[in-house]
Amino acid sequence: MEQQLPTTHPNHNSNMAPRTHSLEPQFTMGQSLKSLLTKHFPTAGNSTVILAVPPTFSPDPVNMQCTNCGQRITTTTAVNTGLATWVACGAICALGGFLGCCFVPFCLDSMKDVRHTCPSCGAHLGTYHRMK
Repeated sequence: MEQQLPTTHPNHNSNMAPRTHSLEPQFTMGQSLKSLLTKHFPTAGNSTVILAVPPTFSPDPVNMQCTNCGQRITTTTAVNTGLATWVACGAICALGGFLGCCFVPFCLDSMKDVRHTCPSCGAHLGTYHRMK
C-alpha cells in the first residue's frame, strides 16, 4: 500500500497570502520611515528598532554617540603611521631624497592616519585612513 504525503505543512493556513520579499524599498512621499520599517521589519510587542548611521571619520574630532558606552561624545584623536606615510617616504626616496628627506613624512601629522577613540570609555571607534 502506498502512503500519500501531505502537500502542505501541517501548520499552513491556506487563507494566508504567500509572503514576498523585495529588495527595493517601497517608499512613497508622505510615508514616515517608522511606518516603512514597521511594514518590512515587524517587531513583537513594544520593541524599538534603532538605526544608526555610522559616522564619517575625518582628521578632526567627530561628534557622535559612542557605540560602546552609548554617551554623546566628541572623539579623541591620535595619529598613527599609515600607508600614505610609507608611500610618501618611498616616493621621496625614489626621486633622490635618500639623504634623510624621505623621513619627513613621518614627522608630519598631515601624512598620518587618525585613530578616533571615546574619551569616556577609551573604546576604539574608527580610523581615518589618508590612503586606502
